[in-house]
Amino acid sequence: MRVWLIAVVVLLLCAGAAGLAAGRTLDGSAATARPVCKRVGIRFIGTATSKSKVCFTLTANRRTMREYSYELCPASDLAGKAWSWRGPIPVRANGTFKDKMGIEAVASGDAGPGFVNVTFSGRILSARASGTLTGEVLGSPVLSCTWTARRVSG
Repeated sequence: MRVWLIAVVVLLLCAGAAGLAAGRTLDGSAATARPVCKRVGIRFIGTATSKSKVCFTLTANRRTMREYSYELCPASDLAGKAWSWRGPIPVRANGTFKDKMGIEAVASGDAGPGFVNVTFSGRILSARASGTLTGEVLGSPVLSCTWTARRVSG
């Protein structure tokens, strides 16, 4: 058990370094209880089909996402609870966005510890938004859920 815990901590530190290298900050860890959005702006909060929580914050002009945070879908094959990212993510004129981030995480089954490509994408229409959260390890899906959110502030 102790070796597994040490491995998770090392992997999470690597994930933070990967986020910094990409010009983003990884805020959160496998121990985070729920998604947290703290930055100033237009805030959206919602849930995935599996009741997992999601939130994100836009700039006042709605052209840039300042942060997003999500809870892993319970059916995913990844260890951890919630992840948060900060960094400018462009929102197109039609309201669509897509952000792909590589993280080091622990996947169950044959995958084990490894590099997970997580994609957070969707479309914002006025006070509502919807999208998908997907993840894969070596081309094999380990996470897939849809989400909806509504504007709550800003």
